[in-house]
Amino acid sequence: VPWAFLGVFLVVAGVVAAGTWLRIRNQKQTALRAWESRLASVADDRARLVSSWLNERKADAEVLADLPSVRKLLSQPARTDRSRPLPPPNRQIAPLLDRFTTVYGYSNLSVVDSEGHALLRATRSPDLSAREGEIVKKVMESGTFQVDMVGSGTKDSLLAFGIPVFSLRNLEKDRREA
Repeated sequence: VPWAFLGVFLVVAGVVAAGTWLRIRNQKQTALRAWESRLASVADDRARLVSSWLNERKADAEVLADLPSVRKLLSQPARTDRSRPLPPPNRQIAPLLDRFTTVYGYSNLSVVDSEGHALLRATRSPDLSAREGEIVKKVMESGTFQVDMVGSGTKDSLLAFGIPVFSLRNLEKDRREA
């Protein structure tokens, strides 16, 4: 008889242990699914934030690109003597570029002609790097807004934006062709 009790005890203990193991495994899987769902939700939220931020920067670039003074600047013949002061409309754009760089923390804000020369840039903007020149080239070739990383390391990497600006001359030509 004692062996029967021991056998029943072992069977019951085995059933309880198996039930406990299954319960723990199910709870672990439920917790993992919940965390995966949370992480996916956070990733989706971050992606929406980045997308919204990029759309805001694009809108800022479009506002600057649509300024009549910027279009007029791009409609003027190329300046060969860059040491001469800028004409008056350009002096009005420069403070606006400076304001944008200050408010948004841009490291460089430039108005670039179709040949890749900076016609006008914010006061503290450095000369365009070779990589930024490539972005200008992409914008000119595609005629669309471009975003790309500039820099090689984690500390010196920047996000660069480029948007095409169609000069008044190009707009008038497009209207005549339409």
